[in-house]
Amino acid sequence: MNNFDNTKLLPQNLVIKQLDNHLYRIGLCLTPVSNNKKRNLINNPILIFIFLCITLTKFMLGIIIPQQNELLLRVCGDFAHFMGVKTHYNIGASLFALSVLSTQITYENRNFKSTCKILYKYIY
Repeated sequence: MNNFDNTKLLPQNLVIKQLDNHLYRIGLCLTPVSNNKKRNLINNPILIFIFLCITLTKFMLGIIIPQQNELLLRVCGDFAHFMGVKTHYNIGASLFALSVLSTQITYENRNFKSTCKILYKYIY
C-alpha cells in the first residue's frame, strides 16, 4: 500500500459502479450521472424539499408558541414541550432542517449553473 499513487485512475476491478448514481437514487439531485434512472417515489427531491419546508415551519412554530398554550402545541405535534425540552429540541431540529435544505439548494444551484454553462456552449 505504500506504492499507491492517487493521481492515477483506479483499476476497473476496484471501481464501484453504482456509486456515481447514489445521490440521484436517494433524492439529493435531480439529474442522474449514468443511464440508471431508478428512484423510489419517496426519494423525489421536490417531495423532500416540500417535506423539509413543512417540518421547518413546524419547528419554528414550536419555538414561537408560548408554553401556556398547550392545545396549540398539541395540534402542532410538539412533543418536546411535554418532555420539558421544548426550546432546545425545536432549535436543534430547526438547525438540522436548515442545514439539509441549504445543502439541497446549494447542490441544485451549482448543478443548474453548470448545466447552463454547458447549454451556453452548445447554443453559442
